[in-house]
Amino acid sequence: MPGAFARSPYPHTVVFDPNGLYRKSSLSAFTDQLVSREEYNQELVSDFRRKTIQSFKEMTYRSKDDLRVATRSDKVCLLPLQISDHYAFKADTKLNSRREYIFKVLENTPEDIGIYFTEYSSKHASELLFDDEYISFLKRYKENIAFERTSRELSAVSQHLLQSVDMLTVATSGLALQGLILDLDICSFGNTNYQKLDYRNELTRRCKDKVLSFALERNQPLASKVTLDGTFITSMLEELVSRRSKIQDLELPRFSDIEQDYNSELLGSFKHKEAKGIFLRKGFTSKQTKADQFSDHIERRKPKLISFDLFDTLISRPFEQPADVYRYLEKRISGTELQQFNFAEKRLLAEVEARKKSSRMRLRLMISTMSFAQ
Repeated sequence: MPGAFARSPYPHTVVFDPNGLYRKSSLSAFTDQLVSREEYNQELVSDFRRKTIQSFKEMTYRSKDDLRVATRSDKVCLLPLQISDHYAFKADTKLNSRREYIFKVLENTPEDIGIYFTEYSSKHASELLFDDEYISFLKRYKENIAFERTSRELSAVSQHLLQSVDMLTVATSGLALQGLILDLDICSFGNTNYQKLDYRNELTRRCKDKVLSFALERNQPLASKVTLDGTFITSMLEELVSRRSKIQDLELPRFSDIEQDYNSELLGSFKHKEAKGIFLRKGFTSKQTKADQFSDHIERRKPKLISFDLFDTLISRPFEQPADVYRYLEKRISGTELQQFNFAEKRLLAEVEARKKSSRMRLRLMISTMSFAQ
């Protein structure tokens, strides 16, 4: 079945788990053992997280501020709705429909947390529930909720929103693992495969990274390796057979032990250009903040030194011309023993002299002060 990272810009991964799926999966059945282990690949998790953040920064469907305004809340929870007829949804939540699920979530979400809904829609399955009448009906029970029809136009819209929310409520959706990448609070509803990842269990960032490391290294390989690479899948099956007595101890083979360059291939399989092309063709534009743009620029250029001009930005300078501050200071010392000093004139002459001696376009304060002191 598709892995948590199956849709672009992620590499296409699939779940390959000899223990089973959903609640019977290794990630679910052995979460406690998994987070208590010392061994995990922090470097791989960090690199995967960095690639994820870089990709979605250029495909921001809605910013944090957008969602806060839409829900009229300072803290926003994303509620991606799954298909009611999905067998794991019904079996694990014990609910019959998404409508029941919505009301259970509304009842259990704190009043001060806004909820932003998304609906699952694809060429294979679709269950569209929201219209103006239904949204008005829901607002009788909780006012700070929001849904936008334009979200239906963007495939896998939920993963485009994770960077802009504070919480994520899931039943059996693989979005939970994507939420761990961004260190979101995961709210698991029902006795599902993600129950032990619930934020109320107070998992540390390190524990979450152990879960991600296991998924990336041993549980969810690249689909191309499973379907197209005979050597890889044969070696994988042989390893699983040889370890069959240790499978429940999580001694599953690392993909990088089967193929030495696997981790590099995984990280190189992000489909950023493909995903961005779809995003733009749908008529969406990136809402990347200036801070994000600056961060990306620094990440690309990796400068050794950064110089900031603070005046008229961080520090207000209420003078039309820089030289006006010298005249202002001269007025301030009027009536003191420095009154006859002609401060403004001497300060300007000092700057002229400093410019003659300096090869730089902009003067350092030290140069100007030294010249003035002479």
